[in-house]
Amino acid sequence: MKRTTWPVILMVALAASLVVQPPAFGQRVARGQKRTKSRMFNTYAGIGARTFAEHSQYLDRPYEKGEWGYGLSYEFHEGPGLWQLAATYAPDSEVIQPQLNLIYQQSGMTFGLGGTTSYQLGEVNEWGDAYWQWVAGFGLKFTKKFNLNLAAYYVYKSWNDLGDFDLDDLDYGVWTKFRL
Repeated sequence: MKRTTWPVILMVALAASLVVQPPAFGQRVARGQKRTKSRMFNTYAGIGARTFAEHSQYLDRPYEKGEWGYGLSYEFHEGPGLWQLAATYAPDSEVIQPQLNLIYQQSGMTFGLGGTTSYQLGEVNEWGDAYWQWVAGFGLKFTKKFNLNLAAYYVYKSWNDLGDFDLDDLDYGVWTKFRL
């Protein structure tokens, strides 16, 4: 897959997830019945941070060990599943990292799979390689509209690379999310 097609795939997936309407959306309510809130508005926006590991297999990642990236996220929730579109910016290396994740959450635990890449700003101005990433974490719900998520990310290029798992290769993140 060409490096230039990766951002297009991310944007098409986001647009498709926003266009799909849940069954309750747009249905009329009979006289005397209480109107229920549509599931279409079960969306979250968030701010967060992620620390990057120096991956033992992918030394070409544009991050230094322990470097922090700061980002924004948008999530569309449907039952226990959610689509997360996020982007982080690492100021030390001038790298933007977009990511799209499909996450399952239950009883505070989260687990998912996604895709990510990086765009190096400055003199380089080019897209990095596309990677898969596993996401696992724990969410703390403070109110109906505010929660905090802690996550670990394992980044890999090929499914064959999963056998080379090393705890030192994990990235860690924290996200504060607000229900819109």
